Amino acid sequence: MPASLTGITSALTWQSYPHLIGLGPLWFVAMLLVFDFGYAAWRAIIRNRARGLAMRPAPPGYFAIGIFVLALTLASYLVRVAVPMGKYVLGFPTFAYLP
Repeated sequence: MPASLTGITSALTWQSYPHLIGLGPLWFVAMLLVFDFGYAAWRAIIRNRARGLAMRPAPPGYFAIGIFVLALTLASYLVRVAVPMGKYVLGFPTFAYLP
């Protein structure tokens, strides 16, 4: 390849590099970062209500855990029906794994 084409090709590659890499396997870390910022905003809105050892709730019972498992199963099913595997949503490649 002539030197002039090599220079042009490398210049175009470095200009478009940030757009080519995507999130890759770090999509999950990026989604956690989105949730972290959302949680921080939520805590700022409610102004960190008084928390103390006396106000700490009891751990969930078996019934509550069972309801959570059923709700998570239903949410996973509905998301996978609505967003099939391999479809990108907001730049995240495997949105179906989110629940």
